[in-house]
Amino acid sequence: VAPLSAAIVGQDAYFARPFAPYSCRVDDSFESPEHVDWERLRLAIAEHARDHRLVVVEGHIVAADTALVAMADLCVILECSHEICRRRRV
Repeated sequence: VAPLSAAIVGQDAYFARPFAPYSCRVDDSFESPEHVDWERLRLAIAEHARDHRLVVVEGHIVAADTALVAMADLCVILECSHEICRRRRV
C-alpha cells in the first residue's frame, strides 16, 4: 500500500491582514468571514488536491464559505468555547 500523500492548508494565511498576536490587538474584528480571501484559499486547496490524495483545511471559520464546503468530501467540525479557542491560539 502506498503512503498517503497529504497537505494541510491553514485558513489564517488567507486573512486580508496578517495575524497579529493577541497582546498587540485592539479587537478581533478582522477575524471574520468577510476578511478572508476565499477565492485565493479555494485556489490553494485545488492546487494541493492535484498533488495530494488528502487535503486538510483548518481554521475557525472555514465552514462559513459554502463554495469551500462544496469542495469537500468530508467536513469535521470541532466545537469548543470561545475561551478555549482563544487560549489555544495565544
